[in-house]
Amino acid sequence: MESFNRLIRDYGSSLEELFKSEYNYFISQIRGFYEAVKEKLNENRKLRIGIVGQIKSGKSTFLNCYLFNGEEILPKAITPMTASLTFITYSPQNKIEIEFFNENDIENLKKDSSQVSKRTYELIMKTGKNYIGKKIEKKFENRNELKQELIKYVSESGEYSHLVKSLSLYINDEFLRYIEIVDTPGLNDPIISRSIKTIQFLERCDVILLLSRASQFLEDADIKLLLEQIRKPVKVYIIASRFDQVLVDALSSSDQKIDFLDLYNKEYEKRKNRFIKFISEKNLSNLIDNEKLFIFSSLFFK
Repeated sequence: MESFNRLIRDYGSSLEELFKSEYNYFISQIRGFYEAVKEKLNENRKLRIGIVGQIKSGKSTFLNCYLFNGEEILPKAITPMTASLTFITYSPQNKIEIEFFNENDIENLKKDSSQVSKRTYELIMKTGKNYIGKKIEKKFENRNELKQELIKYVSESGEYSHLVKSLSLYINDEFLRYIEIVDTPGLNDPIISRSIKTIQFLERCDVILLLSRASQFLEDADIKLLLEQIRKPVKVYIIASRFDQVLVDALSSSDQKIDFLDLYNKEYEKRKNRFIKFISEKNLSNLIDNEKLFIFSSLFFK
């Protein structure tokens, strides 16, 4: 790393001129890899769990059940633009730290009109003048205060949602003392800098939970996410999410009485067979245990 830093110090400007936009990506990848390795060697670090999945795969609902007993604290992100990178861990002081897009991020948004609508860009410019490139901290006393603050920064209707690159949530809860949770924006993030940051976080995870909608289980976008963004040896668990919707659809399309347990087992076996075939075809047995397919349903939880 010392040699690398000397190279950048002596030839950085020439390299940047030569490679242009790829230069910053390259630098961030090298330094991100170095930090990830250094962190892995720290025996006192917490277990880091990455939550990944497409928009509408149920990540926010899953975390609300996992962390808040089903109470809707974390807002559901309806679009990629409002799905910020969210970091959750323990702290004696309840607080939120919000990192906003910087000027380079805004410039990339302006250029990438194919991914980001004109209205979104206008929203950022209208509300973001006093926030671009800044970090702020908000304290909260209870879950209701937390919920109201999160609505502002990570909900679809939030005044500042379109400006947020990442959000760190620190909660005084013993359950979180030895773990860190990273909820990622998901696939096809239109913000390049946030996408890079997401991949860097995933590289530092010990465990990754991939949520795939049971109704469209392990479709191409899920597979792309797994193969392209999870690029190092890590323990991956696949979760067939929103499983109750599969059963509701099956019941509504049937004209005869069906035993619930029979239906449940039938639909589960369909996903399990797809799961085993997927691992075999993609040669992912080193990443995923083919005996462990999990399901999730907020309705079952309740």
